Amino acid sequence: MRLMALFSALRPLVEGRAEATAVARSLDESSPGLALGLQVYAETCHKLRRDAIDVIHAGTRAAVTARSGEARWDALVEAYFREHPAQSFELNENAAGFGEFLARQAGLPAWLGELAALEWATWRAESTLDEIYKREDESDGSEGPLRADASVVVLRGAWDVAGWLAEEVWAEEPVAGESAVVVWRDRELDACRATPTDEELAAIEAALAGAPGPWGDDEVVGDLHAAGIFVGALIR
Repeated sequence: MRLMALFSALRPLVEGRAEATAVARSLDESSPGLALGLQVYAETCHKLRRDAIDVIHAGTRAAVTARSGEARWDALVEAYFREHPAQSFELNENAAGFGEFLARQAGLPAWLGELAALEWATWRAESTLDEIYKREDESDGSEGPLRADASVVVLRGAWDVAGWLAEEVWAEEPVAGESAVVVWRDRELDACRATPTDEELAAIEAALAGAPGPWGDDEVVGDLHAAGIFVGALIR
């Protein structure tokens, strides 16, 4: 059997849409050993997909299970992968659309999609490939023009999901109201998130938009630079 045909036969198994025995028959092989091996392979793929979601979206999982139980979470993850089959060799990347998926599901808290989007942005900031996220200098980001770090993302929403995550009281509801959170990777390569002041938010968004500086007063810009949100040479 050609490799393309083999991969086509295995795909429904890997995606959880076919049983191992049926796939073995489609390969013209009725050996119990093959069916068992395929079943182990399918279960391993399922576990790896599930682990990626569980790790990245630990807070989202806690929110769902606290309200609806583990079975509801299991069903959501399975439904997500039926709609978005895992295709990236980097397993965690397959979780990219989970927040948008949750936002469309009935019977879930309206803020859950925002929470998942924040957790995804946090993971993405920390794990961005170095060749994509390469600073112009390789030490502390102090060289080159003043700019927002390549990892910086601003998320605006209708609930304070960042504050809710920090509290870790999973059965409570996040505070409703317009909110903004900035996510970035600091100079120690750790993912960070914070709720900026209005002045900080204006400066960050101006920098991200490519507006000419100065983006704020010296104290605001200096604080953002110290945090690693801004990098490059400070102009004093």
